[in-house]
Amino acid sequence: MILSIKKIIQSEYLPLRPIRRLMMHNGALLVAKDGVEILARFLCMSGEIITESAQLFATNDHRKKITRKDILLAIKYFDVKKVIEKLKTLG
Repeated sequence: MILSIKKIIQSEYLPLRPIRRLMMHNGALLVAKDGVEILARFLCMSGEIITESAQLFATNDHRKKITRKDILLAIKYFDVKKVIEKLKTLG
């Protein structure tokens, strides 16, 4: 499981160190590397899905630029279950 996650994380946009700090800042005393990696993957996948939805909202409104309103609307309709299912298939 860890090996497959490492391959995926290497191509992602979020560095792991700030995510580890975020987790520790919110009360985690010890954080395993695979825990940080799976959270990073979740955040990346969520961002991708939200961005795709926001782009659709902007396009439907005949705009090229994604606005705050588009992002908030995409978050409103965001389905976390889709991301969880994708993560389960990783390992």
